[in-house]
Amino acid sequence: MALTAPAGGSSAPVGADVVVFAAAADQNGSVVRVDFYAGGSLIASDTSAPFWIVWNTSVPGSHVLTAVARDNNGATTTSAPVTTTRTSSSNLAPVVSLTANAATYEAPASINLRANASDADGTISRVDFFANGELILSDFNSSYRATWQDVGAGTHTLTARAWDSAGGSTLSAPVVVTVSGGSTANVPPAVAMTAPVAGSSLESPASVTLGASATDTDGTVAEVQFFVDGSMVGWAAAAPYQIPWSPAGPGTYTLRALARDDDGATTTSATIQVTITAPNAPPAVVLQSPGAGHTAPATISLAATASDSDGSVTRVDFLAGGSVVASDTSAPFQATWSGVSAGTYDVTAVAYDDRGAITTSNARQVVVAEGTNLAPAIVLTAPTGTATFTAPAGIALAAAASDTDGAVIAVAFYAGSIHLGTDASAPFTLTWPNVAAGSYTVTAVATDDSGATSTSAPVSVTVVAASGNAPPTVTLAANAANWEAPTTVNLRATAADSDGTIARVDFFVGSTLISSDPSASYRASWSGTAAGTYTLTAVAYDNQGAATTSASVTVTLTGTATTNQPPVVTLETPLEGDTYLAWAGVIVLASASDPGGSVSRVDFYMDQTLLHTATSAPYWFNWTNLPVGTHTVRAVARDNTGLTASSQHTISVVTEIPNQLPTVALLTPGGGETLFAPATIELSATANDPDGSIARVDFFEGTTLVATDGSGPFARSWTGVTPGIYTLTAVARDDKGGTATSQSRTVTVLPTPPPTTAVFLASSNHESAVDYYVLEVFQAGADPSSANPIRLLNLGKPAVVAGEVSANIAATVLSLPPGLYRDEAFYGLDALNILRGRFALFFAANNGVVYLSAQHR
Repeated sequence: MALTAPAGGSSAPVGADVVVFAAAADQNGSVVRVDFYAGGSLIASDTSAPFWIVWNTSVPGSHVLTAVARDNNGATTTSAPVTTTRTSSSNLAPVVSLTANAATYEAPASINLRANASDADGTISRVDFFANGELILSDFNSSYRATWQDVGAGTHTLTARAWDSAGGSTLSAPVVVTVSGGSTANVPPAVAMTAPVAGSSLESPASVTLGASATDTDGTVAEVQFFVDGSMVGWAAAAPYQIPWSPAGPGTYTLRALARDDDGATTTSATIQVTITAPNAPPAVVLQSPGAGHTAPATISLAATASDSDGSVTRVDFLAGGSVVASDTSAPFQATWSGVSAGTYDVTAVAYDDRGAITTSNARQVVVAEGTNLAPAIVLTAPTGTATFTAPAGIALAAAASDTDGAVIAVAFYAGSIHLGTDASAPFTLTWPNVAAGSYTVTAVATDDSGATSTSAPVSVTVVAASGNAPPTVTLAANAANWEAPTTVNLRATAADSDGTIARVDFFVGSTLISSDPSASYRASWSGTAAGTYTLTAVAYDNQGAATTSASVTVTLTGTATTNQPPVVTLETPLEGDTYLAWAGVIVLASASDPGGSVSRVDFYMDQTLLHTATSAPYWFNWTNLPVGTHTVRAVARDNTGLTASSQHTISVVTEIPNQLPTVALLTPGGGETLFAPATIELSATANDPDGSIARVDFFEGTTLVATDGSGPFARSWTGVTPGIYTLTAVARDDKGGTATSQSRTVTVLPTPPPTTAVFLASSNHESAVDYYVLEVFQAGADPSSANPIRLLNLGKPAVVAGEVSANIAATVLSLPPGLYRDEAFYGLDALNILRGRFALFFAANNGVVYLSAQHR
């Protein structure tokens, strides 16, 4: 906070207007008001930058001026005092009154103004005419007239200020005129904030787009200004009306937009609020277990401690070699990892907090030693070794099987070396039908989930023929040799027994019993069968248990409606895109089924190489010694008719754990700063690498590299920055070449402020002929010889120092809206008001014409 004008030790006559300027800024908020004091008395206040007032006093002597700035949180700062002197004068102020040619007008109006002015002890040098506080025109002629054109509808306050030859001035009493709305009366624009969403909450550091919609029904929108907590942060001159804004830090901000149309009318939008929250702190996590020493197939206990300083931990995942093996959503975070095969694993815990931040714990290496698989145990429980059966016999087979270090996945039954059938689930049973007379050795073979097998003790079975009994006779007939699927095939058998009666006839498709008929009709129906060729038989049993099998009948079912469907197979693990270490084992598992038959086997391939064949569910194997590279793992299922289907995934096999990317955060600038060119912007960042070190940090503006630091703390200065809006980021590069980019920050660099003092060459007849100097301001490109100035300022007749004259022009220059202008200074004689000469101002001269290069806000 500082007073910048008037200068300490300066003086001015009593009754003269003095412009008082203050520079005020707030690092963590905004300045909402500056109060100006003379001694301890409040002169006036200003609520928007640039902060200035006009001070006029009739009290001669020394005056101590101060300014007090107040920010959006109510904090205040007082400037250092500035002492200025008001000198006594015997000059009498002029007298002025204002008249208008009518009190009511129709828009767009042309209003003629006239002032009556006189000075008791001198002459009137000029009269300035004002409308609603804005200067319309200055008249140096004694007629003191002005015309205010294109006046819009509304009530307007008109005043005139008369200046005498000694520099004294008087403001007239106001005259109020009314302009009613005509066919072309200006309608103010409409404006509403469109971004950000009202009531939204964003995490700091945030880059926010301020946006507004603005329309004007009878013209165009000239500009839209955006305000944050009462301070303007930027403007947009064309649709879409948007600017970037970087909040200074956490807090709640009040936003609004102001639209100005091409006739100067303004409208302010309704305010909205947005909240910027503090950055989320990531959770903390420490892996407590597993410990060392495990043997496959291992069951490993996992545990981690996790906490979050500004929220809660929602989940902890336990990973082995980058793959999730278990999760827990509540403390204490514990889990069990079962069935772990032999290998070396890097185990980590990953904690997630309630705002999505993730932290990975330190890694623990776990070694699972190769275990010795124990073969399953099996006992044939039926039939017993003393059992005797009468042919044709139906013998029930059963076995009890178990595995101490896994599970029994199948039991197969054999008569000698002949495979009778397999049961894949307990209780393990099978019916052996139509056994002819003879002696048999029955065994059962159990297979466990690691592929080990055990064979039961053999059981001897004797099947005897019925004593003296003549077996029955039987023939089979079908209603046709060929059918179109789907269909129903009607079967009929003829059976007789020479020394007894027929007890029943069983009908078989292959070895599958489809029906049994104890009645003398001996009939069966076979339906719902897919297309194919089948062998049918009938078995007749007499009253003494003798059995006879008929000659077989071959039938064919044709038709596309029941064409055999291929099997369905899904490769469950590994998954698409998985990455594995070469020395780690992979469980390859597939699920398979066949809608019209059965799955005979599943073949597992790596690229084109067969790795394993599984003939019964579950279809899986443990793949070890993986070759490095990218491979396609494929499961091919084959059904009982030879049709196949496949499922595949692509995996990567590497020799080391992939590099983890670094993290980086931009510390300075904080974002939202406004500097003046040529600016120096301090750049600094923090960077870390979880599995290595930071090689360097590069600082970018957009895509342009502006600075690099190869060692911490990472900080550099960017100097000589020209005007513009800059988006800055920091990019960290680790020792393995991995990179990460920080969130961006925005800094605005404004042009160098226009000068507040005009310095020009004095007229050669300064003492004898010059009564005053005048500053005229024209729009850029205007011809001063024919155009009307948009601003006039009587500079009076300052003293000449070293051939030059200095004058304060702050009130004129800083009140200009954004744009490019040209200024001219001239001198005149009070009596004739004629132009005697033009003089170049010091800050930009071109043949006597002044161009202001700064665009003012």
